[in-house]
Amino acid sequence: MSFPPFSRYGMPGRRQRVLVAEQAPPELLDGLQGLEVIYEPDLAERPAALREALAGCSGLVVRNRVRVDEDLLDAAGGSLRVVGRLGTGLDNVDVAAAQRRGIHVVYAPWANSASVAEHALALMLALARRLPALDAACRGGAWRRDASGIELRGLTLGILGYGAAGRHLAAAARALGMRVITHHPPPPPDPPDLAAAPVDRP
Repeated sequence: MSFPPFSRYGMPGRRQRVLVAEQAPPELLDGLQGLEVIYEPDLAERPAALREALAGCSGLVVRNRVRVDEDLLDAAGGSLRVVGRLGTGLDNVDVAAAQRRGIHVVYAPWANSASVAEHALALMLALARRLPALDAACRGGAWRRDASGIELRGLTLGILGYGAAGRHLAAAARALGMRVITHHPPPPPDPPDLAAAPVDRP
């Protein structure tokens, strides 16, 4: 996840201070060069220290353990201009409270969607080819010569929640020759070559 220049958020001029309050990848820290970065990834377990460290900061970066609520936003003393969430959702960020204070909230909605889709596809292939049962048999000293599985080609995959991960999974499934149906309220527009048919739940 990378952030736009902080000047976009009305903070030009002086050297800006950014608090990274949870574990962050090196590439994110590299992207904050030129800023005064306070990196304390264990602040989720130290609420008092978190509030103290946030005072006077222009930016706050969190993952999913720090709850960014009204009390925490007020702890910045009016200096906070942007909250960055390292992840795909905003469950732990009170977006409305931030907006009321003129604080921008940014996140990474597509950050791990490909990984989620690949994991789902791997599980589908494992079940279709009965890999868990065959692995257990092999570890037990048996070699199942009669083992067989099924092909995914021609089968129908139903995806509930057609967001970023769902779209990646649909594309992979289509590449394997599967028919894809989806349910999402409402279904987002999709490239014509995906050809996923929306369905309603009973």
